[in-house]
Amino acid sequence: MKKLLLALLVSVGASSHVNALDYKIFNGSMCKAISGSDSVHLNRAYSQLTNISSTKSVDVICPIVKDVDSQDSVDYARIVVRTPNGNTTCTTVAAKQVGTNYPSNPTVIGQNSSIQERVLFNVDATTPVSAYSIKCALAPKAEILNYKFGE
Repeated sequence: MKKLLLALLVSVGASSHVNALDYKIFNGSMCKAISGSDSVHLNRAYSQLTNISSTKSVDVICPIVKDVDSQDSVDYARIVVRTPNGNTTCTTVAAKQVGTNYPSNPTVIGQNSSIQERVLFNVDATTPVSAYSIKCALAPKAEILNYKFGE
């Protein structure tokens, strides 16, 4: 009887764990300029990415590294930024193997010198063999501290 009860408890615990999202958090310094010539405007100090230009917005891409092959979407994405000069706009993007991109609706992060955390729109490429990323138009002097996603 004890063995049956123990087996039941273990199986219930295992099944509830399977349904939980698999979260990963990356430093902002994982992001890079989409255009190589814009790299001179970015600084990676303190594990974050900062647009050091006082006038130029820089388009950056932040990779999402998935490890659950059977999952074909990003179920949760959020980014932590500071945007003291102007708005930063971020989009979650899925790219199929054949090159088709599926961008989510953009999230505009308004000017604010405080740290802001924003949940981004989910994105689904409808196939497990896809690449995912977050793309942002990083306002002058804006910083990406980190980003998180769940699959």
